[in-house]
Amino acid sequence: MKNPFRKSDQPGKRWGMVIDLTRCTGCAGCQLACKAENFTPPGITWSRVEFLEIGSYPLSRRHVIPVGCMQCEAPECVRVCPTGASSQRKDGIVTVDADKCIGCKSCMIACPYGARYMLEEKRSYFPGYLTPYEEQGYSNFQVGTVSKCDFCAHRIDEGLEKGLVPGVDREATPACVINCWADARTFGDLNDPKSEVYKLVNSGQVVQLKPETGLDPRVFYLAPGRTAIALSGGVPNSSNSKASIKAVVPTDTGVRVEGDESSAIREGADL
Repeated sequence: MKNPFRKSDQPGKRWGMVIDLTRCTGCAGCQLACKAENFTPPGITWSRVEFLEIGSYPLSRRHVIPVGCMQCEAPECVRVCPTGASSQRKDGIVTVDADKCIGCKSCMIACPYGARYMLEEKRSYFPGYLTPYEEQGYSNFQVGTVSKCDFCAHRIDEGLEKGLVPGVDREATPACVINCWADARTFGDLNDPKSEVYKLVNSGQVVQLKPETGLDPRVFYLAPGRTAIALSGGVPNSSNSKASIKAVVPTDTGVRVEGDESSAIREGADL
């Protein structure tokens, strides 16, 4: 795997996340924490949990993969945006400016991870009225525009202003990370050799989803001693879609394929 840091042309902080698939239980706590933190409307799930089945009976296996925006180092969504609504901050976080977004969905088509969502209309969780929670949430969204995960940038920025360390101090860390009861998520500065996320990425045991795209995602997956998952067809965000996957096993000499392609099965409902 290529060097994920590129320090020579990326001074300063570079935020990244490692998800340990051997710890994740598929409880969807990250998914619910994200919705509570960001007030996302029904049908918009920036952080979601996918269930994948690999192999054929009786040797099939079921795996859980949390998915969201990969905060790519070379984001295709930014490149194709005609208005500049999608942009990349100096710390690597990819954001969307709803005031500039025209709803063309070019970024949604370009994203191979299905991480972007269009707010087509206002919907309520309960028929007939909006709860105070929903009213607060809709103040942060505009109908006809795209939104996505931004690593809880507001928490990071506010925490840094207070002298806190993202990935160490809860108040400055993404909600999905601090609410993972299994400690499956690690967040921090990829440019800081002292950070836990730096050490994990440099362990040589992490994988990226769809590395062949060249987008260089900043979300990595860790599965030491077990089967890791590398998606070859992307992960959809519609319940009736399927993705092609392959199981890979880290070895001393690289990565070898284990088993045939299978289908990605989505069991969680949109919230």
